[in-house]
Amino acid sequence: MDISHYEHHLFPRLHPHVYAWTKVYGRNFICWDGSKCQLFVTEPKLSKEILMNREGAFPKMDMEGCLKKLVGEALTTNEGLKWAKVRKLADRSFHAESLKSMVPEMNSSVAMMLEKWGNYQGKEIDVFQEFRILTIDVISRTAFVAVKNLYKLRFPGISLLVRSDDEVEAGRLELRINDLIMEKVRERERGGELGCDYLGQLIRFSHESDVEKRISTQQLIDEVKAIYGAGNRMTMSLLGWCVVLLATHTEWQDRAREEVKETFGGNTPDADGISRLKIMNMIINECLRLYPPALSLTRKVAKETKI
Repeated sequence: MDISHYEHHLFPRLHPHVYAWTKVYGRNFICWDGSKCQLFVTEPKLSKEILMNREGAFPKMDMEGCLKKLVGEALTTNEGLKWAKVRKLADRSFHAESLKSMVPEMNSSVAMMLEKWGNYQGKEIDVFQEFRILTIDVISRTAFVAVKNLYKLRFPGISLLVRSDDEVEAGRLELRINDLIMEKVRERERGGELGCDYLGQLIRFSHESDVEKRISTQQLIDEVKAIYGAGNRMTMSLLGWCVVLLATHTEWQDRAREEVKETFGGNTPDADGISRLKIMNMIINECLRLYPPALSLTRKVAKETKI
């Protein structure tokens, strides 16, 4: 199927009503959802001001219902002290040197995927499904060493979240997922070796003697859910769209291939070389611009303010 003529302007298709209203009322407008007043903002500068939230006027929305049960409250949804605790932990676990040490594990995951692809020569491959498995494997190898089969529970945000809105089912799944995570935590605690990965850091913070630094067991569980759920969805979406764009713009595919060959030759990619891939970085940023992982973001208004 030839998709080279397709346009990337997806706003009218994904948010047709919002797109139509911007043509009538301007890029920023007010509408009512029942008794609730909503301000839609589509101007980048105003959007950035709201998301920066320097004066605390635009906190994140509270998670409710099935979403809260299955994904929990983590760095992506927390505010204030909760956010500061986990952000400090994430900064420590995913700093530049730590990320460099993860590259060999990432290479191993990609090598396994490509080896499997060798058996599909001349056949179609569902790359989106392949990238789903790849990203879960990378997360398991790097952030949660030895937690390799969590995706077999059909983790929320990967498949279950879009298939069921039943509160009873969500509650049952929440218990199964929580039990699985805590089983891995208890295994490490019994063994006396917590590990140096993200899960190990989370366990250490949960045993912190300083109450101000300590995170609760539920926070630990929610962080694992967030990495596997949101992290998986966003990364496989990026990889999937990158493949589509490179397939439809073969001149950029050729430029990216030449850059990789010049940088690594026939060697396995390393962290230093990856940081020098300027064309690949441009392709990834353009893909994120055209196909961002989130369609929209919602904030609530905590106090009277002016933007």
